[in-house]
Amino acid sequence: MTTTHTGFTKSIQTAIHDAIQARRDEYTTLLQDWVRDVTLSGQEAGHQSKIYDLYLALGLDTDKWEVDIEELRENPLFHSPRDSFTGSPNVVGTWKGTGDGRSLIMNGHVDVVPEGDHNQWQQHPYSGEIIDGHLYGRGVTDMKGGNMSSYNRCGNA
Repeated sequence: MTTTHTGFTKSIQTAIHDAIQARRDEYTTLLQDWVRDVTLSGQEAGHQSKIYDLYLALGLDTDKWEVDIEELRENPLFHSPRDSFTGSPNVVGTWKGTGDGRSLIMNGHVDVVPEGDHNQWQQHPYSGEIIDGHLYGRGVTDMKGGNMSSYNRCGNA
């Protein structure tokens, strides 16, 4: 059995591709919803609750908590311009392997860079608008789009 550079056989890669294509509209609608959430630093709680609920619905072991910045400050390697992580909960979902299978941990940030001057945007920064097959808005590639891979990977492919 030959594997590709991804470590998957060609038949597994094809199965993953086909599963994604079969649910493309569902994934696109979900990503549009996520992009429409304004998730600047300190404003992620509502969106993280969506992620938490999704992970639970997918059957993942799920945890959500707010980071204690004072505890982090005890580490000499810690640096952050923020004074608090209130309103910025972390969410982790674990898809446990079976038998000798490995587990998969899902975790990714959802805060986005401030959008700046809206006059410099051709679309609203949180529109989730699709133009010529491209989805536009804050977080499409960093990192809400990346987090979408967990949705596909955990029970939908």
